[in-house]
Amino acid sequence: MAKQYFHFTLGPVQGFVAQARRTRDFWSGSFLLSWLSGVAMVDVQKQGGEIKFPIPAEGYLDWLEGNGIGKPPEQGAIPNRFKAVSAEVPEDFDPKVVVETIRSAWRELAEKVWQKDT
Repeated sequence: MAKQYFHFTLGPVQGFVAQARRTRDFWSGSFLLSWLSGVAMVDVQKQGGEIKFPIPAEGYLDWLEGNGIGKPPEQGAIPNRFKAVSAEVPEDFDPKVVVETIRSAWRELAEKVWQKDT
């Protein structure tokens, strides 16, 4: 079996975060990008991939799957990318599934925000 690597980058970060007008907006944007990168990591792992760098804080990914223990994360702990040399994936790995998982997570979050705002 040939080794395959998955390279993930979420962006553009600067344009997204630069829209912040307040400190809490800056924090929220950074947290969202970190959260979406975590969603991608979880999906890579579900497909049998192994992420060696960066390693999220202990229990961080558990919170993304609803299995968190203790206090939930209060700040983003995952960068907006993990490099190809860090995520080894099996031959049948489908990167399109990761993309759809992130889009689905974004839509679900937007729907929850919409419901709370009305």
